[in-house]
Amino acid sequence: MRHYCGFLATLATPLLAAPVSGAGATAGNANIIQWLVSCFLVIGLILLLAWLLKKSRLLPNQAQSQLRVLSVLSLGTREKLLVVKVGSEQLVLGMTPANISLLCKLETPLNEQSLVPPFAAQLAKLMKPETTSAVEATADSPTGGHHER
Repeated sequence: MRHYCGFLATLATPLLAAPVSGAGATAGNANIIQWLVSCFLVIGLILLLAWLLKKSRLLPNQAQSQLRVLSVLSLGTREKLLVVKVGSEQLVLGMTPANISLLCKLETPLNEQSLVPPFAAQLAKLMKPETTSAVEATADSPTGGHHER
């Protein structure tokens, strides 16, 4: 925090050194204030984007390549059963608010390709184009696919 205050004091020194009298002083102060506001906006935008990138997990972390949660099953409001991949092993963990316990090590690992999250599966199903059977069914109708009004 001390470094941040020192940085702000360094940025404010041109404001203190600017002449106070005259019409040109007001325009100079306005330019400095505009520059300071622009700098703070750019720095804030950079910090915001860095935070969003960290939260969205678009950048792979080195630890994530060795450690991944493959599946989660909710057993209650605050209890979960997890299948975690650590290196080449898969472990079953029980998780409560108080602790995390190793339940067992899987002898036959789960197939990771079949572990598609439910939301991703639903989204993929919605994104698929409609089949032509619905179009053919309306064409075979007594009105020939045309609706009478």
